Amino acid sequence: MGTNAGNNVGPASNVICIGANVAGENSNGSCYIGGIFGSTASGGINISVNSLGKFGTVAFSCRFKDDIRPMAEASAAIFSLNPVTFRYKQEIDPAATEQFGLIAEEVEKGESRSCRAR
Repeated sequence: MGTNAGNNVGPASNVICIGANVAGENSNGSCYIGGIFGSTASGGINISVNSLGKFGTVAFSCRFKDDIRPMAEASAAIFSLNPVTFRYKQEIDPAATEQFGLIAEEVEKGESRSCRAR
């Protein structure tokens, strides 16, 4: 759907392209949606969108993973990144759902207070 959407998808089947002119990807059963890469949204389930606009869910189940081990001391590295709870601004999430994660600027700079008290 959309001008030139999917024109460059090669020999693949069951591919959905909405507003995405995909080049170099020939994945059967895939979905590409233009204009959503890098956009912020909250709520719902975790999804992944690559820079080409390929859309998919994040696989949390153990059936998609190998070499699963307890983190033990390695978890100290996560806590050194200063995980936080937060709510997205109202224009992003009108429901103000509580979230948890990291602050990108703090991870990048190795700081723990770059966005505090804003």
